[in-house]
Amino acid sequence: NNRRSMNWLTESWRFITLGGFVEIFGSVLESILRLLNGNDKDKIPPGRGKIGWGEVPSLPKATIGLPEAYGLDCEMVGVRAGGRESQLARVTLVMALVSSPVRQSDFKVVYDVIVKPVKKVTDYRTKYSGINKEILSEGLPGVPLVTFEEAKKVVGEMIMGKVVVGHALMNDFAVLHLRHPRVLTRDTALYPPFMSSQGKKKGRRMMQRKLKYIVEEELDGWRIQAGEGGHCSAEDAAAALGCYLKRRVEWEKSVGGGGEG
Repeated sequence: NNRRSMNWLTESWRFITLGGFVEIFGSVLESILRLLNGNDKDKIPPGRGKIGWGEVPSLPKATIGLPEAYGLDCEMVGVRAGGRESQLARVTLVMALVSSPVRQSDFKVVYDVIVKPVKKVTDYRTKYSGINKEILSEGLPGVPLVTFEEAKKVVGEMIMGKVVVGHALMNDFAVLHLRHPRVLTRDTALYPPFMSSQGKKKGRRMMQRKLKYIVEEELDGWRIQAGEGGHCSAEDAAAALGCYLKRRVEWEKSVGGGGEG
């Protein structure tokens, strides 16, 4: 009887140990597969969206292997004497709902906030920023007012590992106090086909152009920055992303190098 009891205990221990190992191995394997495949959906933080909020599907890819992309734009106000220093006032991220968007309704705003000023504002730059004292203290309908640290944290997390598209992105990253890998940055102000050349052939210089003129050439029927109320970061972010997606295949072929922007 004692021998049978010992055999039973031994077999039970083996079974328990094996079961525990299988369970642990299964959990580890599941975690590895989740890391390799990524999440199917990106959870979107509170903000404003034209089509509605919730879980957003991954951006469709026109060509296999091309990364997902967000359009980014910031509005800024001036601080210090004469408003010579820029400070973040609004930041917007948008994504495309289709691989080849042709209408503004083909884009979705996934993050859009007004940012509380850290330093005293000396120039609201309303003509360009669309921001005034009331907006900066109360926000806009559907566009919440948040702290700078919260906006920086959310944007930094959302763009991690993603292509970021915008116009003169160096300025946007500067006011966000963020750095982003250059290999994942697509700047419509610096893409040669969108730039103009000046001077004779040998001394010709490539010059940056305004986003509104690039959009008029690249996106049929689109007009941005046309009103007198200042720029709209959601509109500009979608426009830059649309220009990139139209040229994405050829643009990606020309991308190389690394580093941070």
